[in-house]
Amino acid sequence: MTSTALASPLSQNDLEARDIPESVFLVNCAGGQSFMEYFPAGPNPHGAPPPQDLCNLGRIVHWEGETHSCRFPTGVTFTSHIVSYAASKAVGEYAGFGNNGSPWTCYRGSQRNLLGQGCINVYYCNKS
Repeated sequence: MTSTALASPLSQNDLEARDIPESVFLVNCAGGQSFMEYFPAGPNPHGAPPPQDLCNLGRIVHWEGETHSCRFPTGVTFTSHIVSYAASKAVGEYAGFGNNGSPWTCYRGSQRNLLGQGCINVYYCNKS
């Protein structure tokens, strides 16, 4: 019996979001706000459902080379540290780490629109 490899019908955005057990997306919005978005089972690559939890950092932030913490409405605080050279990385490459009491690994995001109002996914972190 022979097998034939099939090309994946998934786009890069779909590949980025598939099989993620838990993720936090670091998002910047055109209106001057940055958010951390929590997805317990990864985001749907087609934009729905919305994140289960959303934390507004209150201003636009520069993620690279800085540590940012945000306390979600559920009481959980997530801290991200994106390395200073992360903006030069390709989509899906290592970009830093995060922590909410458990370790997370962060990657360069696809710059795709997640919230739908001029907001882009800059980085995403997966529970390690």
